[in-house]
Amino acid sequence: MNLNISDFFNKIQTAFEQKQAFVVYKKPNQAIVNAQFQLSNEIITNFDFNESGFVFAPFDDEKSAVFFPLTKSELFESDFLNDNDENDKTLIEKKSSDKDFHLKLVEKAIEHIRLNEFKKVVISRKEEVKLANFNLIKTYQTLLQKYPSAMVYCWFHPKIGLWMGATPELICKIKENHFSTVALAGTQLAEDNKKVVWSQKEQIEQQLVTDFIVDELKSEIQNLTISNPYSVKAGHLWHIKTDIKGEISAESSLEKIIQK
Repeated sequence: MNLNISDFFNKIQTAFEQKQAFVVYKKPNQAIVNAQFQLSNEIITNFDFNESGFVFAPFDDEKSAVFFPLTKSELFESDFLNDNDENDKTLIEKKSSDKDFHLKLVEKAIEHIRLNEFKKVVISRKEEVKLANFNLIKTYQTLLQKYPSAMVYCWFHPKIGLWMGATPELICKIKENHFSTVALAGTQLAEDNKKVVWSQKEQIEQQLVTDFIVDELKSEIQNLTISNPYSVKAGHLWHIKTDIKGEISAESSLEKIIQK
């Protein structure tokens, strides 16, 4: 069902306040924002890849993905106009992070690199912040405005929590037996009128990601084609991107490909 944008966001706010499971998302470079409201708050983890719906999967593959099936949901959509309104005043109060632990982790990673145990590592840490005057709708609308070329989403389940973000990365796109994905790596700030120049380090990082994806997929995808790397802008950042395409082999499946 198509709603005007005001009614659309009012419905999302009501679902959040009433603790109803939902997901709202806009695909890259599209004007339509989609919302899926689950009719119950059960946590569904048993599904197969022949079903239609929205999958929310944790980074930890030992944990189960949560599925919102279309058959147990209400669907709504609306047209979103990007007016570049940057007046969101959401306040974030930062807490002190565990700096010592992070530094030790970096030192450990450097030692493993010196021992040639791996070629690339990304060190990350979690930072907890307190939100003051948090407004779900305004925060999500700000993401929509700032990242028109990203997948912008807000996922909520009262028994699990709220997850919101914008990503330019595509895990895969499949139409009939045609498959495509991307390798995205290398990062630098986008500055006005400044030519994008990539260092050898960043180009190597990109190639490592591309090689890994191709190596993982070659048993599932036939006739793989790999584009030359090119620069792509996502919000205020530049990345290096490579397009990878092919045809799904007869012995493969969506589940196998996603696991790869």
